Amino acid sequence: MKEKLTTYDIAYIMKKFRLKTVEDFADFGLNLKEIGRGCSRIAYSIRGYNLVVKIPFDGMGEDGTVLSTKTARKYLNSAKRHARQEYKAYRRIANKNTKKYKVLRPHLPEIYCITKDGVILMKKYRRTKIGWANKQLKYIRRHADFLFPENGGTDIYGENVGRDEDGTLIILDMGCFFSW
Repeated sequence: MKEKLTTYDIAYIMKKFRLKTVEDFADFGLNLKEIGRGCSRIAYSIRGYNLVVKIPFDGMGEDGTVLSTKTARKYLNSAKRHARQEYKAYRRIANKNTKKYKVLRPHLPEIYCITKDGVILMKKYRRTKIGWANKQLKYIRRHADFLFPENGGTDIYGENVGRDEDGTLIILDMGCFFSW
C-alpha cells in the first residue's frame, strides 16, 4: 500500500514538476475533484487530503467553450498574474511586522505554496452560506474597505469565505486586496 504524501511533499512535487492540470496531478496519484469556479481559476479538492488546489483556466471559457490560441494565452496570463497578486497581498497582510493588517490576520487562509504557473495549494475550509447581514462578515468587510480603499468595495461575500475548525470566518479569495 502506498504511503500518504505530506503537505510538504505535495508542495514540493507541485513546484518541482510544475503541475498545472488535473492530469498532471493524477500522474502523481493525486485525484482532484472540482469544488468551485471563479473568474480566473477553478478550485479542486484533493481526495483523501484536507487540501485545495486553485488552477488558472487553461484556454477554456467559463461556459466550457474552447478559446482561440491568442485569447486563451491572454486569459491564462491574466489568471496567473491574478494568482501571484493574490499571494503577494496574502504575504503583505500576514507580515507580522506590519501592525495595520493585524485585524485581518485571523481571517487569512493557510496557503502552503504557489507555483510559477499560478497554481495555489491551500488548506481546505468548510464552505459557508452566510449573507451580508452576518456580523463577523460585516466586521471583516469594514476593515478591508478601510485598509484597501483603492479597490472601491471588497470581493468578500458568502462564496469567498469559509470557516475553520473554530468557526472563525476565513477569506478564501484574496483578490480584493490588490489593485490591477
